[in-house]
Amino acid sequence: MIFPMHKGIPSLAALRAFECAARHGNIAAAARELNVTHVAIGKQIRLLEETLGAALLQRPGRFKLTHAGEELAQELTEGFHILARATRRLHARRAENGNILSVSAGAAFTARWLLPRLNGFTEANPDASFRLSFNGGGVDFEREGVDLAIRRGWIPGPGYAIIPFLPTRTVAVCAPRLLQTGPPITRITDMLAYPLIHDADFSAECNEWKLWFAAQGEEIETNGGLVFGSSAQAYQSVLEGQGIALVSDALLKGPIDRGNLTVLFGYGPRDPNLVWENGGYRAIGPEEEPPAYRIIHPAGARPSPMAQKFIAWLVKNGCGEGA
Repeated sequence: MIFPMHKGIPSLAALRAFECAARHGNIAAAARELNVTHVAIGKQIRLLEETLGAALLQRPGRFKLTHAGEELAQELTEGFHILARATRRLHARRAENGNILSVSAGAAFTARWLLPRLNGFTEANPDASFRLSFNGGGVDFEREGVDLAIRRGWIPGPGYAIIPFLPTRTVAVCAPRLLQTGPPITRITDMLAYPLIHDADFSAECNEWKLWFAAQGEEIETNGGLVFGSSAQAYQSVLEGQGIALVSDALLKGPIDRGNLTVLFGYGPRDPNLVWENGGYRAIGPEEEPPAYRIIHPAGARPSPMAQKFIAWLVKNGCGEGA
């Protein structure tokens, strides 16, 4: 089947979402693999159908591909295998020099925590080189040629080594001067009197604030406020006193400790310790490990000596000093 190219080349995200759903035979499994909501997968598939001008799923009813969908899914799977082979070859050549580390991490973590400390590692290991990629969702280590991933919310399936190293809590914060011009905040719903800052880089396919309120028993629509396309912009906005934001306290510990930010909710004895997992918030149980940034790598592949040094350095420094 030939799809009309004049309607535009489909986005890689849409192609990946459809291929993953077709391979699993359902949208929920694809959402878990890609660490997004099932709604996001559905949106990407509809976007792909609009771009191609062809129905890929039979509707209504259970998940079932059309004839066009079956053809496209088969070709996409073959195409992604070709990409995987190409990246494996590059990864193998890069692995000949084991001092080059490919690390995948979220942009906010990289900017707020990793980069301010990285000189400490490179000074002690002058032969080390890094290739940093910014991604906070799922990662295909082999296809993307990644040695180590650092994640807060992505939970990989079996076959991965997971090393927690930086404890963190999701807290609602604002600049102290913001509260000087508005009503007091004693309950979480009082925050609705102020602009809520949305981080599209972290939750592009969902309303993080709505999910945060829902995890605490409040069904509230929070579509208003300020929406920023990156975590760095969202963090700067809250520091400037423009609204209230949900942040990882490990990434803003310095401003919090110095009093530049006030923690409104998240540290109180009755505040649930919420963890972001697979596109949503949930309160952790009393027997569970507290939320943390984690180092992830394939369990079957022994990290290079330089990667092992970097892992040890991350664990040693993962104590949340001021950022």
